[in-house]
Amino acid sequence: MAYREQNGALPRAYRAKDTSVDISLLPFIEIQPAWVSRQSWNAGDCLRRHITVPNALWCMLEGSVEIDIGGQTSKITPPLAALMPTCVPRDIWTPAGAEWISIGASISIFGAIDLFRGLNVPILCQPASAAWPNLVNWANALCEMWAGPSGIRRENPYLIDVAHIDAFPFPQAMDRALMCQGLTRAIFGLLWTDLQEPTSAESVLSLSPSWLMHAMAIIRRNPAVDTESLAFQVGISQSQLRRGFKKWIGQSPQAFITRQRLEEARRLISATDQTVAAVAANTGFESLSYFTTLFEKTYGATPGRYRKVSLNIRL
Repeated sequence: MAYREQNGALPRAYRAKDTSVDISLLPFIEIQPAWVSRQSWNAGDCLRRHITVPNALWCMLEGSVEIDIGGQTSKITPPLAALMPTCVPRDIWTPAGAEWISIGASISIFGAIDLFRGLNVPILCQPASAAWPNLVNWANALCEMWAGPSGIRRENPYLIDVAHIDAFPFPQAMDRALMCQGLTRAIFGLLWTDLQEPTSAESVLSLSPSWLMHAMAIIRRNPAVDTESLAFQVGISQSQLRRGFKKWIGQSPQAFITRQRLEEARRLISATDQTVAAVAANTGFESLSYFTTLFEKTYGATPGRYRKVSLNIRL
């Protein structure tokens, strides 16, 4: 449920429109966590001209925080969550003390286009009452998974910014890394309806060529597709396909297809009992040795090792 003022009006600065999620976009949305920290501030604490990279999602637990961006003030209290813009200076102040969990993450479609690149004010959202406990539990679990049982707790005046982001390294243990990625995606997924903006998915896609989403869907259904067949199915030449992918995705069609093949292979390795050789063949890799080498380079473990870790997590 989107945040509303006392008179029931929806603040324009927080939510530009009320629309349902286009679920066809979800497979192409990538969420990569950058940091997680638990903030505990005392009454009167403040921080001036603070900037974060990338976007930050705040899950308020106690108290309230006021944020000023360009003269516009937003007040955040539980049970509200807020998506903070990237690279925009803001003043932060708590009148009576506050505690919240801050999650930094890049959110993109096709792995190349920032869904919130036009965001310049916080988006405030209030999940349904039944969903709020899940959000808090997932955020707390993410804190613990990122940095151990105590999480990363910061007393004011400290928030993560460009200068300090290296102090919050992504977990290196594969099981923790997998769970951190899953929890971050779950949190943003729970809030996705409220986090939509006209500068995000719909407007980004409205500017892209009509064949692009068709091509994405084909690759999603059949990652073993080759570029010649893909161009034919979407009705353009291979040169147009290459130029379009370079412009909108930032890489060649073959590079994108390879990445999608690896993602599907990772899913099959984690969720099925197919042999590694069968997974490689079913996702379009003709050479098992090449597949194994590329998989390990991409995910930090061989397919067999990755399956063992994934099975332990499920158990």
